[in-house]
Amino acid sequence: MFKFIPEVISWLLVLYIGFKIIDMILGVLKTIKNKNYRSRKMRDGIIRWVAELMAIAFVLILDMFLGLKFTVIGVTLALFAYKEAGSIVENLGECGVELPEIVSEKLEVLNKNNKNKEGFNKKEN
Repeated sequence: MFKFIPEVISWLLVLYIGFKIIDMILGVLKTIKNKNYRSRKMRDGIIRWVAELMAIAFVLILDMFLGLKFTVIGVTLALFAYKEAGSIVENLGECGVELPEIVSEKLEVLNKNNKNKEGFNKKEN
């Protein structure tokens, strides 16, 4: 895709963007179904996505500048795609799509890990 970027990195970028688009569409469908659409929430989501794209650009430039052979950007894109996949599965469930049990189990593990990280990052007053 991009001549200066390894093909696997290009495909990870396509995967991430594809997952993000699917997640956004499912998020809109979920809000329509639940009748709780909020333009502010959608605006915040778009701002977060643009910020993620800037983070990806930053990591790519850093990776190239430091000569890390696209290792850091590969991991970054894979983790962002993984995060979006979890969100897609969650949105599908909230839209009423029954998922195979193995997918639901993996989602529970992902959600538990996210809750543990949130609790760890909170500062106590």
